[in-house]
Amino acid sequence: ACGGVLSSGKYTEYSRLVLAVTAAGRRAANVAGYDLTAPLCDFARVTRQGVTGAAFALLALDSGGYAEGSAPRDEYINFILDRQLPSGGWALSGDSADPDATAMALQALAKYTGSAQVNAACGAALGALSAVQNTDGGFSSAGAPVCESVSQVITALCELGISPDDVRFVKNGRNPVDALLSYAAPGGGFGHTYGGDADEMATEQAVYALADLHRIANGAPSLYRMSDARPKTAVPAIAYSGKTFSDIASDKNRAAVEALAARGIVSGTGGGLFEPERPVARAEYAAMIV
Repeated sequence: ACGGVLSSGKYTEYSRLVLAVTAAGRRAANVAGYDLTAPLCDFARVTRQGVTGAAFALLALDSGGYAEGSAPRDEYINFILDRQLPSGGWALSGDSADPDATAMALQALAKYTGSAQVNAACGAALGALSAVQNTDGGFSSAGAPVCESVSQVITALCELGISPDDVRFVKNGRNPVDALLSYAAPGGGFGHTYGGDADEMATEQAVYALADLHRIANGAPSLYRMSDARPKTAVPAIAYSGKTFSDIASDKNRAAVEALAARGIVSGTGGGLFEPERPVARAEYAAMIV
């Protein structure tokens, strides 16, 4: 139940999958009979990744109000609190506060600020982030301003219900959102550094930070508060009634193929053929999914 399948060492793999399934409006505790939240009960393996492991496990469990198994939420909260540095922040490693780790810890603790201890820890962490914020409104990691760091801080502020225009986070008239948009790359996406080409990780984190801002601006719960998540499915209407192919007359899957073809989901390989035994290419599979 708690053994590693996705990964035996990086249990954030489970946390991310639980978050994705929950965001899609499904219950991660029962996906085709599998409980994807079960590995998050293994406190020792989850915390092997330090503060980020505990933070993402907490975010995942809270995203759908999942049962906590043998690792109560309090254990993850205490694990995070116990590793807060004297400066008020958290580190991925070492003893120097890191904006990314600090922001991730805040995202996980945001739902627990009703606790005086958690509230005080969050206040100290926000002060630490404000103190290390760059003069252009952004944040640096390993001494260099990067897109991912400011994205994580924006997400943390959203989860805590704090505006990016909060006086603590406006430097020289620029807030973290101004800094984030400076990483926009020509042709789309976001660069890891200013002026850089579009980077996959930078783009992913920038987009979900912007999604968090968008949700709040439109009166929706913040990114990790998924009470509004609902499954959304659409079955295309029949547009090609009677569509068939000359080489599936005796195929056992003929009815299924024709049903898909009638809705334009499959269109065959040309010349009235479907070629049912031919392997499907990745691009074809992607087109069917879309």
